Amino acid sequence: MKRLADTERAYAIAKNWSMSSSAPEHTEEVFNRKWKKDLESPGPLSYKSIFMLANEHDPNWNQHAAKSSSIQWQEIPLTNLQLEPVDYLIDGFLARSLMVFVGKPGMGKSTAMVALCAAVAGLELPNCSLRPPVKGRKVIYITEDTDQFKRNIIALHRNFDIDLQDIDASIKLLAAQRVRGDQILSLKDMVSRHTAYTDDGVMLRPWLIFDTTSASFHLEDENSNAEVATVLALLKAEFYEKMGCSVCMVAHSGKNANREDLVTDPRGAGAWAGDTTLTSGMVEDKDGQKYIVLGKRRYFAKYTEVRVGLVSTPVTIMDNYGNAQDLQLESALLEWSNPSGRDKAQTSSFEKQQKQLDAAVLNFLHGESLCGNKFTLNGLISAQSEIEGRPGKDRIKQSTSRLTKKGFIVKGEGKPGRADGWSFALTESGIKEATQKLS
Repeated sequence: MKRLADTERAYAIAKNWSMSSSAPEHTEEVFNRKWKKDLESPGPLSYKSIFMLANEHDPNWNQHAAKSSSIQWQEIPLTNLQLEPVDYLIDGFLARSLMVFVGKPGMGKSTAMVALCAAVAGLELPNCSLRPPVKGRKVIYITEDTDQFKRNIIALHRNFDIDLQDIDASIKLLAAQRVRGDQILSLKDMVSRHTAYTDDGVMLRPWLIFDTTSASFHLEDENSNAEVATVLALLKAEFYEKMGCSVCMVAHSGKNANREDLVTDPRGAGAWAGDTTLTSGMVEDKDGQKYIVLGKRRYFAKYTEVRVGLVSTPVTIMDNYGNAQDLQLESALLEWSNPSGRDKAQTSSFEKQQKQLDAAVLNFLHGESLCGNKFTLNGLISAQSEIEGRPGKDRIKQSTSRLTKKGFIVKGEGKPGRADGWSFALTESGIKEATQKLS
């Protein structure tokens, strides 16, 4: 027992001592791998030799370790408080944040993001009322498809007559690399280098964008909340909090996501939305009109969505084989949308969609109950592909809530102690409704 206690103490001290180094190679992952290799493999290295080496190279190592392992908690005074203004990148809409931006594959997210970057940098877009509080902020854009980004930049130049030198001065393009968490820190020098200042000396940190998350971050499993949370914690601590930098991560959503669940359900781990300070997304209504919509946020926004138009110019170039090739240069046009007015016009449509979803969920549960099958909430979410319309998890939760309030389903028997241990049971009125259309 004493050897075990000494080994555990040695591990804690050695780890804290190693983590106190500012060298980039001193990561927890590297330390754990070396500790496991050296101590679990036969050899002369042991906890005693670690103590001896520590004393030899740094007689005060024990004091350093104790100091680094202690946590100082400091009370924050709540007197003489003052309201802090929102630090906007685009007035009334986009604030400094750790942001995730999602949309279905092939929807045109990157084209819309290029226009948004131009607006943040203060480049003049035609008929665009989106404005930064001050010009001069730069954008660092990391993309998995540099060729597409260059085409979007040429489109800005051709369609809107924006000077390429102005674009180059405002937007810095990098090719995405799937890097580990500690390697992301190498971007801090670039963030510092492209930090601008107003005439009054106000610092303007660049907007740092990763397009897409899967191409930018090396994750063993992009569905792992633990892995995603580690990346987000590093971005939040090192860039968003310490440097005051706004960070955006572009991610794909599920193909069947809609306005209701799009900005809360990026594809992969839930931490992409849960651990960020702002969720946003690109949505498309039934008429094909696209919008950039804000979801969860930690500030009051005057505007919560932007209408996305498209202007396209045909051009002809010569390919590598000397043949003429026709291309379309597409640019996004951004303008404020009035969600209250649009919502009023579409209220009946949303209510109809809700009724159709409720009918689909109820009919699914009724059909399964006739076969002797019962579903918990998690089980129902897992079976979403079998429900008509293939709704997302948030819409399923909302539907079961509405059906419960209407008295069509109740919580049935389940296993005590489990968070999702109860199953749905249809009431008599629910069974009746399941055999006919919801009124």
